[in-house]
Formats: sequence, C-alpha cells, structure tokens
Amino acid sequence: MLPLRVSKIRMFLMCLMLAGTIMLHKSGESIERYLLVTEDNQNSNRWQNQDRVDTMVKELSQFDPTTVIFPEELKHTFSTKYANKRPFLSLPHKGMDPNPQAHIESMAEGDLRHFLYGCSATSGVQINTSSTPWIMTSLDLEGDSKTHGGDEFYVSYKLDNDSEPAHSSDAIARVVDRADGTYELYFLQSRSPRRNPDPRWWGVGELTVHLLYTCATSLLDPPEKTNWKSDGFIDTIWTDAGIPPPSFGRFKTEPRRFPELVTEYDYVYAVGNSLMKNFAWKCYSNGGICRPPIKLGDCFRDNIVYSNGLGAPLNSRTVHTHFLPRIERGVQEQRETESLIGAIQEDRSAFILGSCVWDLTAMYDLESYDQYGNNHKFGFYELEDHLEAIRFFISEIRRLHPLRQIYWKGCTALHRQVFSTVPSTPDILASLMYTSLIRGRHLDAAQKEILGELNVTVIDMFDMTYEMPELHRSRDTKHYNPEMALYWADYFLPKGDGIATASA
Repeated sequence: MLPLRVSKIRMFLMCLMLAGTIMLHKSGESIERYLLVTEDNQNSNRWQNQDRVDTMVKELSQFDPTTVIFPEELKHTFSTKYANKRPFLSLPHKGMDPNPQAHIESMAEGDLRHFLYGCSATSGVQINTSSTPWIMTSLDLEGDSKTHGGDEFYVSYKLDNDSEPAHSSDAIARVVDRADGTYELYFLQSRSPRRNPDPRWWGVGELTVHLLYTCATSLLDPPEKTNWKSDGFIDTIWTDAGIPPPSFGRFKTEPRRFPELVTEYDYVYAVGNSLMKNFAWKCYSNGGICRPPIKLGDCFRDNIVYSNGLGAPLNSRTVHTHFLPRIERGVQEQRETESLIGAIQEDRSAFILGSCVWDLTAMYDLESYDQYGNNHKFGFYELEDHLEAIRFFISEIRRLHPLRQIYWKGCTALHRQVFSTVPSTPDILASLMYTSLIRGRHLDAAQKEILGELNVTVIDMFDMTYEMPELHRSRDTKHYNPEMALYWADYFLPKGDGIATASA
C-alpha cells in the first residue's frame, strides 16, 4: 500500500505544478520564466555565505560619513520645472534585470562548492530620495528586498547631461553598505578637472547606478577567485534622467599638498611600481619614451627622481629582495648625480615610497603561492603580512638613512568598469581578478593607520581618484592618463605659490 500512497502524492504534486504552469501561460508568462524563478528561490535558500558576507562587510573599512559636510551653500535651490518628482526611484524601469542572475549562475556552473552557488543576485534597486543621505535598497530577481549586503556599486549624478556630454559627473556617491541589503549614498561634489563648473541648466540631471559586483565577489581576497573563469564583474548600468539633484556635500578637509617636496629638498627618490611612475615621471604622462638611467629633470619636478618599477607587491619576502635593494640603488644613483652637481646633504634628501596596485592584483596568498604560483608575476598578498612588511621597510630605511624624510604615496582607486570587454588573454584576466574599489579603500585605510603609528606622512590620493574613472587610460583599470598626471603634479607638488602648472 505504501508505494501506491507515494504514487498518489506524486501525482497530486504534478497536477499542482501543471495548474501553476497553465496559470502562468494565461497571464502571459512562460514556463521557462516560471522554472527560472523557482530555481532562484531554491538557490536563495541554499546559499551558504550570507553570514560570512555580513561579517566581511563589517570587517572591511567603510566610508566614514563624519568626514563630510553638507553646507547650506551647497544646497542649491534648483528649478523643478522639468523634474520627475518621485520620492522613490526604481531601476531599471522595465522590471528586474535578468543579466546579473544569469551571470552568477554561469559562474557557479552548478558546482555546490562554488562561492556563488545558490546566491540571489541583485537585479534592481529602489532609492529613497527624500533623505540625506539617499537610501538605496537592493532587489532580487523577483523584485523583493534583499536582506544581505556585499554589492559593489558606483553611483554618479550629472547635471545638464544633454548639453554637455563631455563633462564629468557633478557628484559621485560614497556608498556605505549597511549589511542588510540597503546602502547609504553620500553625494559629494566631484573634483574632476573635466567637471563643468557652471552648468547652463541647473534644473535636473541624470542618475547612473553601475552594479560592478554582486554576492560579495568584490570583497574576496586571494586565492578564493584565482581559479574562477572570470572575476565576477557584472557590468550592469541603470540610468534615470530628469531627476532633481541630491544635496551635494564635500569633505571637511582636502588632502594635504606638499610644496616642501619641491622647495625644501635637493633630491627626492620615488620608489615604487608603475603608479609611482604615473605620479612622478614626466615622460610617462606626455607620451615620450624614456629609458634608464633616470636623472634629475626627467620628472615633473626637477629635484624628483624615479627609477624603474619594482615588479612586485610589498610583502615579507619582496621587502628584502626588491624594495630595500632599490633604496640602496637610489643612494648609489644619488652619488653619481653628486659627481655632476656637487654634494647633496642627507637632510635635504627624501624618499617617496608606496605599494598598492601590485598588492591588489596579486592572485595568491603566501600558502597558495608557494604551492601553485611560485614566480607568478603578481606575487602574493596577505594584508597583515603586507602591513608588517611596511613596518619593517620604514624602520630599515630610518636605520640606514636617519636624516632623510619619508613620504608614502597612498593608494589610487581601481575602477573595474573602465575595462568592460572580455579579457583577451589569461594575463589580462589575472590582472583584473581581484580589482575592486572596496578592497582598494580597505587597503588604503589600513596603510594609513599603520603609517600614522610610524609617523610617516601620506600623500592621500584615494578619494580624489575615486571620483574620476574617466581619467583612466583607455581600457586600463590601474593607470591614469596624462590629464590626471598633470592634475596630481599641480595639486600635490605645487611650485611657488601653488598655482603654477605642472607643464610650466
């Protein structure tokens, strides 16, 4: 009798499914859509990483709202004649976007062990614009509010978008993940040199929400994503025009400028990889081809010298094999320079140091590097190991060169969205695998903390570069173009009264 009872139950369940299918067809839906949503519901219940994601969100450094201000002079009274007055904005307009979920499922490929298996991707957002900050809620494929964070968004607002398409966005949101499916959006005025300082129509503008990553893929450190077939980049953009602007805030304090690096030192040795070159070397920004030996006059300022890139992240091994040897090479180059221009005093010499991009692109931690990736070009990265390497690096330089001042070039933002095509080679994919704004901000904050303990001055570049993805080199998530290089030189290395241009 038991088999007959089970058979009847199965028959009853099949009838229920068939009835549901008929109802879906009557309402214009397809069986494929029904099965997709059903699978998503099952996946949401199966996902094993929700608690872990909440922990990661809370552990990673968040943007600090206490560092910004929304003064009355920035709360403009805008014309609302053409404004689309809606306290809640829902994006995209035509229902939920199926592409993020499809991308996540393609990544997981049904593998129960995959980090993304069973995750419900963010497929749309709803934004409450009636408060400061705006509150954005992430939605799943069915349009329901999600209850866990872990998404990476880039949100911008641009006034007068039709008449001035070449100008940068007017405000960029700093996004605070509240780990419950909602996000705070603090819109701060962009400092981009391409921003139009006087839009001819200050009525409404265009809001752009760029979903870069979902399901916490941008929070993961190596080697978790190393063997994935892609980095999990979603590359979905949702826009809405005719939107009254948010209140535009600004930082309470601007990054410090360093005229003393130009006026108080005869010799400044910049040691780092290609982003240090991007910052210091005049040949790199004007398109010229320069080769070693590097000499005074090759950089934006006549007293700054940059040597070839180190070709490694900063860790407990490379501090001995790459970073400290390069310092001593710089000392030797200085002696050669002295033979031409005379003796340079130790107390009128300085170092600019830094390491960030190679660390953020590393594919391995120490254990997996020794096992699988030995001699891989991007080396290994572990945050605590990296910070201890900084501590040792600074202490050794001070021991060897006690009269020289040390400056640290902080991290620059890595905007994944500027490379939106499928990587053509494994090396390009490898360089993108761990690129994310969240990891960059986290590393930048951790470096500033330890450098503060060591009393080392930081050249603070992260938030400034966060605002300017349009100033990256074409299809390059790491380096910035000549316009940005000149902007950095003018701002951080001012001549005289601080208003001379870098090219002067």
